[in-house]
Amino acid sequence: MLQRYLNGELHYSSYVIYPYDDDITIRWVTDILVPKVERTLQKPQMFIKGRDDLGGETFIDEIVRGIMLSQTAIWIICPEFFQDKYCKMSANFAFHQLGSKNNLLVILENRFERYSVPKHFANMMHPNVGVARVRYTDNEEGLSLFWAKLDKFLPAWSSINTN
Repeated sequence: MLQRYLNGELHYSSYVIYPYDDDITIRWVTDILVPKVERTLQKPQMFIKGRDDLGGETFIDEIVRGIMLSQTAIWIICPEFFQDKYCKMSANFAFHQLGSKNNLLVILENRFERYSVPKHFANMMHPNVGVARVRYTDNEEGLSLFWAKLDKFLPAWSSINTN
């Protein structure tokens, strides 16, 4: 496995980071985000915890492997994101691996409030460091813009190794 990502092979369009104990976000990822991206927009598969992890890996190994095999990372910012150990570790590693390549997207969930972001993460999420941001909304016009921005951000099949 190490040799694959040392060779630069990518297998996922994006590593998706979100708290796994937040039922609202889990349902949004599995019922809305994944089907829309992988079926409707026809983008390469995203790395989703519980679906794409190998099992038996340590917490850290799963994060490293998933991010190293992904071209981009998506942080789904919801109220629970900054209290979740997995989110904080994954987001930090993704920022250091992908941030300088402008391959990070922050999705601000509609329950998110700006004041809840710790300073460390606020600095990493700032547009001046090359991190794209988009807010998920329930209104029709906003949704159209959200999916268009996500479509533009995610890589095409030609940049992903499907072997």
